[in-house]
Amino acid sequence: LSIYDLLGRKITTLYNGISQPGEFEINWNASAYPSGVYFARLEIGEKSRSIRMLLIK
Repeated sequence: LSIYDLLGRKITTLYNGISQPGEFEINWNASAYPSGVYFARLEIGEKSRSIRMLLIK
């Protein structure tokens, strides 16, 4: 699970590993990042899912 900025640059990796099936919650401490649009991207094998997030401070 990685976070990318609006230009597509990876700014941090929140999780890199293998987990058991189920629901998980991972918090992102964004205090060091400016307000703006970010993307969270989860990659599982050859599949990926991205969501857009708006950070407002």
